[in-house]
Amino acid sequence: MSRKTGKSRALGGKAFSSSGFGGFGGFTTSSSGSNLSYLAEPPDFSLISDANVVVSLKNLQKKDATTKAKALEELVTYVQAHPYEQHGGVEDPILDAWFELMKSTRKRMEKRLLKIVGSWLAGTFDRDRVVSRVATEGLSSFLTTEEKVLQFWRRCQQQIIDYSSDAIKETPDTLSDERTTNSDDAEAKYHRVLASSLALVLSLLQKLDPSDLEKFQDNYDQFFEDNKVWKQDTVELAQT
Repeated sequence: MSRKTGKSRALGGKAFSSSGFGGFGGFTTSSSGSNLSYLAEPPDFSLISDANVVVSLKNLQKKDATTKAKALEELVTYVQAHPYEQHGGVEDPILDAWFELMKSTRKRMEKRLLKIVGSWLAGTFDRDRVVSRVATEGLSSFLTTEEKVLQFWRRCQQQIIDYSSDAIKETPDTLSDERTTNSDDAEAKYHRVLASSLALVLSLLQKLDPSDLEKFQDNYDQFFEDNKVWKQDTVELAQT
């Protein structure tokens, strides 16, 4: 694999909203940065009907890791207790919540899966084995054969390369808010994002046929043009 020249620009941030699914119905965010950046307008909880859900979501914004973990556990419990009403998004407990959402609102979530496929697949390459396991189990719950897995990667190729291109442009400061994240955690998160984004692209190259890859040749060229991809620590982490 060789480096090629060209201009690279990650996609701009996109607004994400959800509505009409029980307690999570009023949770909306809009981002002025990239899809991964923490830089965003404060989330609007005004239309959420369940006050306990609002408290849990607000606690996710706190700096204390214990408070965040407890909030995530509460959200998972809520999802499990309301199998026909919920929709939304809240490393291990976050993916647990998504997994429960996928199981309980399977058809509706599948329609929206392209919006989160990059971050979900990145979770399967996380260095934390628990996170990786949960993400992998979530996917295998509806990708039940090797053929379905291959079709899924082929269908989501553009979303995966776009996510990875966004991720490779990030910095510790854009990924984490210093008000809620200490410097060590921010740096660790940054390296995990870089490594998982590279692992995603390498998986595309390994899984898909040349005829599929050629459709997004320019995207791959732009991704591998970034110097961060070629740093030894990024490569080593991606291969771990």
